[in-house]
Amino acid sequence: MENNQQTKLSPQAIQDIKAVSDAIFMDGVFSSLPPERRTEMVSQAAVFADALNLMEAPKNTLSDEFILNVLRKEGNMLFAVHPERRTTEMYMTALENSGRALKDVPQEMKTPEIAMNAVKKDGMALEFVPEELKTPEMCRVALNNIPNPNYKDSDLIHYVPFSDVCLEQLQKYETEKTNSYAAFVLFGNMSQNVITQEIADLAVRLDPECFRLVPEQLKTPEMCMKAIENDWYDMRFVPEQMKTKELCELAMQCSIHTQQLMPDDLKTPEMYMSIVADDGMALQYVPKEMITPEIAMTAVKDNGMALHFVRDELKTPEMCRIALDNLPSGNKNYEIMIDIPFSEVCLEQLQKCETEQSDPLLVFYYMDENMITPEMAELAFRLNDRCFHLVPDELKTPEMCAEAVNKGWGNMEFIPDHLKTKEMCETALTRSIHAQIYVPHRFEAAELYMLPVKADGMALAYVPEKFRTPEVCLHAVLSEPKAKEYVPKKFTGNYNIYEFYHGKLKNELFGAGQLSFEQVQKVFNGESVRINDMYFANVKLRDFTLDYDRNTNRLNVKALNEKTDNKHDNTQKHEKRKGVKL
Repeated sequence: MENNQQTKLSPQAIQDIKAVSDAIFMDGVFSSLPPERRTEMVSQAAVFADALNLMEAPKNTLSDEFILNVLRKEGNMLFAVHPERRTTEMYMTALENSGRALKDVPQEMKTPEIAMNAVKKDGMALEFVPEELKTPEMCRVALNNIPNPNYKDSDLIHYVPFSDVCLEQLQKYETEKTNSYAAFVLFGNMSQNVITQEIADLAVRLDPECFRLVPEQLKTPEMCMKAIENDWYDMRFVPEQMKTKELCELAMQCSIHTQQLMPDDLKTPEMYMSIVADDGMALQYVPKEMITPEIAMTAVKDNGMALHFVRDELKTPEMCRIALDNLPSGNKNYEIMIDIPFSEVCLEQLQKCETEQSDPLLVFYYMDENMITPEMAELAFRLNDRCFHLVPDELKTPEMCAEAVNKGWGNMEFIPDHLKTKEMCETALTRSIHAQIYVPHRFEAAELYMLPVKADGMALAYVPEKFRTPEVCLHAVLSEPKAKEYVPKKFTGNYNIYEFYHGKLKNELFGAGQLSFEQVQKVFNGESVRINDMYFANVKLRDFTLDYDRNTNRLNVKALNEKTDNKHDNTQKHEKRKGVKL
């Protein structure tokens, strides 16, 4: 018979049957077929593959018996059957298999018996039971019969209209010692109409967080007090008429932030006094108009950093001293100095650095510049020269500036231009060529740049081009021969002291690099220079004079001691035989 049916199917139908048999509803294979191709055989194959395809089957394609067979296996698929095809038998068949099929059963068919049978199958079916049919017993059956592990009693409790049943279910959490959050969720899903005072009290006892879910009319002073003890933030949910002085004081002891939730008439200086006594930094949250000298003093005694939140008109020298003596342990960074408006207190704190293990730089750094006096500036600089850059320009003296440069050339940056002297610039440049950026133009000269290249010939690389004179370049090369690469090419081949040294003296006098700049300068100017232990024309003389004749462009040496080393006698005789003039 089956073979006969298959022979009657067209190739297209066979292809469609295979396609829908290998797909599920979400793939959309069956629903995408044209209506004329959704034949009985194709539709049956599609429903066998996924019962949801009942929704896409043409109205009269499938027989009632076929649909009943589907519902016997999957009663919850009743919703997929076309409403006009549903029969009483189909409804009852679906309910026998799935209690949640009650959702698609017409209201007129729902009876107490049908409803009870449905919740026995699946307690979640209580959602679809009409209110007039619900009974306490039916609700208890439903709560005890939730087969789907993805659902809990908290998902169903909203549909229970009986207070006693809700109380019983909540009491189970008390005896079973389950986590408090489960009780919170159960209570939160209860209908407000069923919550009684007993239910509310029990819920708050199981989880204090339930307080915020209790209806306003059921909240009691005792319940509010316990809620605030658990979490001051629950002050948001306390009815205004229950915000008493005692409750507000309790909340303020937990956190100063509760003041925002308190009635204005309960905010008193005494209340704020007790708060800052326990936590001085709470002063930052006290309204400015409520801060009195007494409250401010109490706060800084607890934590000196609270001085930052005291208005200047309330500050006194004594209050500032107390604040400095009560800084938090390990927090001696003295940021609070900026908030001290008394010079004498600042000076006292700076003077303590002479005897205490405190860094004057930190104390001086945070001072208000308007509080710094000449005495204070001199003391800070004497205790730590790094304080120099913090001294106001009008308080800097020539002596302080000179000493600062001696301590470090970088201090040139902080010296006012009118206080800079030639001596300071020389000292700074002797230390580093990079100090040139702080040298006023009025002091710039070639002689000034000789100082850094004497110490480090490679500093020539940073000397401005116009100040690279032959003398400066010679100083650099004598200090470091590698500095030659920074000598301007214009000096080569011209008559100048650098070319004289590099092109004449070094070529003819072996060891010329040992000469000082002053010696080279004297020889270049025609003066005689006395030199020891140096070779000239391959002859070593211990003691001789050297001069230069510009007219003949000749170097002349004259031995001051006729005796030479024995090991050089033969060499000297050999040179004399050659006729070399010494």
